[in-house]
Amino acid sequence: MLSNHERRELARIEQGLAAEDRRFTQVLSAFRGGGEAGRRRWPARAVTGFGILVLVTGLVAGADAGLILQGLLISAVGVAWSWLR
Repeated sequence: MLSNHERRELARIEQGLAAEDRRFTQVLSAFRGGGEAGRRRWPARAVTGFGILVLVTGLVAGADAGLILQGLLISAVGVAWSWLR
């Protein structure tokens, strides 16, 4: 846990770097999660992950093509949902 003095120092350093380098500001913003946009993307990412899980399960288990196709379709829906946002 940072003390108040350390937090102020860190904020001062960030402001100095941000004023110096715009790219640093972009990287820092992306690292912090991108704000509201990052919070809205998790459902689409969860759907994509679930689709990949179904696809891999179908491939590993040697299931019929139906399960593999469902995994592909679910993954495609998740990617399209993420892309459209």
